[in-house]
Amino acid sequence: MSGRLAALRTRLAARVRTLAVTGDATADVCLNCETPLVGPYCAACGQRALPPRPTLRELAEEAWGEFVSLDGRFLTTMRLLLARPGVLTRETLLGRRARYLGPVRLYLLCSVTYFLASAALPGHGFGERKAEARTELGDAVGTTIPESCRPSKTRVPAMVQRIREIDCKSDREPERFEQALRANRPRLMFVLLPLYAAILALAFRGPTYPEHLIFALHLHAFVFLGILVARSADLLPWRKADAVVDAVVWVGIVAYSLVALRRVYGRSRGGTLLRSVLVAGTYGILFVLGLVGVMFVAAMQM
Repeated sequence: MSGRLAALRTRLAARVRTLAVTGDATADVCLNCETPLVGPYCAACGQRALPPRPTLRELAEEAWGEFVSLDGRFLTTMRLLLARPGVLTRETLLGRRARYLGPVRLYLLCSVTYFLASAALPGHGFGERKAEARTELGDAVGTTIPESCRPSKTRVPAMVQRIREIDCKSDREPERFEQALRANRPRLMFVLLPLYAAILALAFRGPTYPEHLIFALHLHAFVFLGILVARSADLLPWRKADAVVDAVVWVGIVAYSLVALRRVYGRSRGGTLLRSVLVAGTYGILFVLGLVGVMFVAAMQM
């Protein structure tokens, strides 16, 4: 213990002597981790060598450097992600990472942007559609009592009765049901993402699981942006615009996935197509099961 205190006193004394002589405490050691400096940044922790009381000019230069670095990496990353399917993943797997946003950060950025923007856009979710259908049915038959809430005339299994109860809750309060769904969708995607990577590992043997996970992060980031474009079509005045945009977006997502898979895994066109169908089918089943589970959870939270 006494040895550690002596070493700490020695380092502090050296820092004080440096500051007294040069006026710059960053001249020889990093103020964050005490590592000797050999350049403008610490080789151990990455902190920039600034004095403890920087001038306004130094603060402005640091802020500008951070902005230009982040802005440049963001634009470069988005350009590759959107315009060149699979290239961003290849660059990452080749170790060229400093010029791009990391896969996890990119995924979080795109997913958070989607969920926040989707919540602000006019709703056409499951709950809103049920509300519209319920209103139309009520106007047609002169009642607003949902069919799912009426007593069954025959005896039904317990599981079917439970499903009817959940369906009744969603019919009675579709707005609350939609809010609960929105709250649980990010969790569903968070669970499905590593499962998608596992499916890729089974279909495309060779690369390690982390490599499949990087591809999954990049692909899901693109899908989030595509779905956001489709959701934004609800703002257009043309009533059929959303259907047209939806079709174009999903065709684009399928084409993007095929090109990205072929570029990253290097299989033939036929092999890529066959594996893509198997991956998409398996993932689709898991997605539907997960969505049903989310509906159960949403109904229980009401």
